[in-house]
Amino acid sequence: MPKLVHTADIHLGSKYSGLGRAGSRMRNYQKRSFKAIIDAVLARQADALIIAGDLFDSPLVSSSTYRFVAEQISRLGEIPAIVIPGTHDPANSNAIWESLKKESQSTNLHLILEPEQSPLTLAGLDIVFWVIPNLNANSALSPIPKLTDRTLGKYHVAIAHGSATIGDLSGGMDFPFMESDIREAGFDYVALGHWHSFKQIGQSNAYYCGSSENTKFGLGDAGNILIVDLDESGVRVEKVKVGMTNWHDLSLSTGIVKSPGDILKELEAYAGDANLMRCRIIGPQLTGINFDIEQIEKELDDQFCFIQIADETSADEILKIVPTYSAFTITGQFVKNIKERMVSATPEMKEVLEESLKLGCRLLAGEKVDK
Repeated sequence: MPKLVHTADIHLGSKYSGLGRAGSRMRNYQKRSFKAIIDAVLARQADALIIAGDLFDSPLVSSSTYRFVAEQISRLGEIPAIVIPGTHDPANSNAIWESLKKESQSTNLHLILEPEQSPLTLAGLDIVFWVIPNLNANSALSPIPKLTDRTLGKYHVAIAHGSATIGDLSGGMDFPFMESDIREAGFDYVALGHWHSFKQIGQSNAYYCGSSENTKFGLGDAGNILIVDLDESGVRVEKVKVGMTNWHDLSLSTGIVKSPGDILKELEAYAGDANLMRCRIIGPQLTGINFDIEQIEKELDDQFCFIQIADETSADEILKIVPTYSAFTITGQFVKNIKERMVSATPEMKEVLEESLKLGCRLLAGEKVDK
């Protein structure tokens, strides 16, 4: 019974824009998760490793990254590693694949960069691999190949990098395909890449494994590989975690957190070297309370891989107490003026005015504000 390990969208060399100095930490975690993939292939005694596109994030990765991949692939010994290009590392990015070939002396590395290389058959493995490689970064053509000769082997596996068209979700120019394309092709398994979360396409035998390491907040079920067992009765797919990081997207209401200490207590529960946190403070702004977001971030910085806190509280609470401000005071005149302007303000301008109101009230109360 053949056993495959299916991975994709590893994106080695990602910039992780927006994470600041945590970007280098994430690139290190990417490499650690790739090493974990190789460990899983060996531990499960798999017959082949499939990398369904976007092994690299761009042609601009370092030579040490190519060398790292070559070293890890060589650990597999005789176990074949079948790699296809994706939208970030298409076949026409010669610099990527020539650099990898230069670093790798492994005979078990099989790069499918030309249509003529499909179907691929390997000695001792009764599986035929079918591929339409991504020659460019974008295309309106389906990446699902045609199974033209079932007599070539016992099992037939397609490897494709593209975007499924499901309901109102269109694949656009990201190598789109329909679930019907998969059903009509008749493969025993379809190893998909491009979507960064785990997903089975309908009730078919086509799966996105998702990226091996999370790539952004709100992504969903990422950080997995799939262990695929083929036999006469069908296919069995097991999801296995290899990702190292945990991404938390949290909203804290001022109904719960009423001081900087409350925020610290809530966030410390999520602390960890491999944890990334994006937190929003929401709800009405509490009068007389300064959360001092920058200071909280500084105090928690060494407890997270990355942390970002945003004060998204509204000025509703201040506006409710406008009558308590004397019209003969500077503060009263300031609040009254802002409130009047907010009545006819656009949504964008209203946000600006709310921030002005919060900041102005703090300054007029004698608070020192670093802005």
